Amino acid sequence: HTSRTGIGKTNPSIFQDVPGHTWYATQWPLPLSLQVNQAIPRDYWQDGTGKPAILYEGLYAFLWTKDFGARAQGWRAFLSGMFGYGYGAADIWLYQSTYDMKSTSKHDGISVVTPEDKQMKWPEALELPSAKQVGFMKDFLQQRQWWRLVPEFAETTRGVGEPEVTGKMIFSPRNSNVFYCAAHEGKERFLFYFYSRGTQTGTLCELTPGTKFTAEWFDPQCGKLSPGEELTVDSSGKLELPEKTNDDDWVLYVKKI
Repeated sequence: HTSRTGIGKTNPSIFQDVPGHTWYATQWPLPLSLQVNQAIPRDYWQDGTGKPAILYEGLYAFLWTKDFGARAQGWRAFLSGMFGYGYGAADIWLYQSTYDMKSTSKHDGISVVTPEDKQMKWPEALELPSAKQVGFMKDFLQQRQWWRLVPEFAETTRGVGEPEVTGKMIFSPRNSNVFYCAAHEGKERFLFYFYSRGTQTGTLCELTPGTKFTAEWFDPQCGKLSPGEELTVDSSGKLELPEKTNDDDWVLYVKKI
């Protein structure tokens, strides 16, 4: 576990230079009602001395969030440069726990988890939609070599002997009410997770005019992938992304043709 002063800070970790310490178990509660604050994942990415960080304790399903929040945490962790997500749900994260069971929780800014909700037993928790949905996420990411993507705030580089794919990602959301996480592989591939209400997305900028991309929507609730749509970068180097189908959370995969 990461020992530090201030949530998410790797620098004060007493384990950072200890032999045998190879990764960080991160506590990172993620609200649904705000744009992701990238300060914590950026800290691990830049100052973690090359050790991977895993979102190991977020908001557990039907303790502090519901299926939407439990699902969203995984996508936001991977697209923010983390290397894993520890999913937890009622009566599974701590069997027969009495911790925080008597209060109503509103930790994610949207969900209301009542004491009655928290009484869920582990056989029911095993079948929660979010338990299946993190499986959809895992399959989707593995099929697209998620480990080659870097978070929006980082620049892609390649090792010796690999094709050079460099570049920063420049994305402009349509407005301040568009909440998202994103990762990229240079200017070749972009992966977005949009989780705010509404259908608006935004614009990728500083691309080569005339370049063609395909854009595919993935439904993180059911695991269904839509047919690809061809997009072309305009003369100013901008690529207007398609809008979401509805108010739900959606994943958008944009790849250079």
